[in-house]
Amino acid sequence: MTFHDTKEKNQSTAPIDVHDHVWEQESAHTTSIGQVLYMKCAAGCGARRVDTISPNDGSRSILSKEVNRRC
Repeated sequence: MTFHDTKEKNQSTAPIDVHDHVWEQESAHTTSIGQVLYMKCAAGCGARRVDTISPNDGSRSILSKEVNRRC
């Protein structure tokens, strides 16, 4: 009798590139809620996010979650 292993092997053996993002401004424009900044990771992983700068006090906040994250 022959024994067949039917468990699938993990096909993803490539290491995951995990790093702290180095955010750089890709573009910006002024809106009614302040300045909107489109940010991308300078490390080249493809991650992007949107930040805002308040017109009242100049405080900066992250408006969106990271998108297109590969790391």
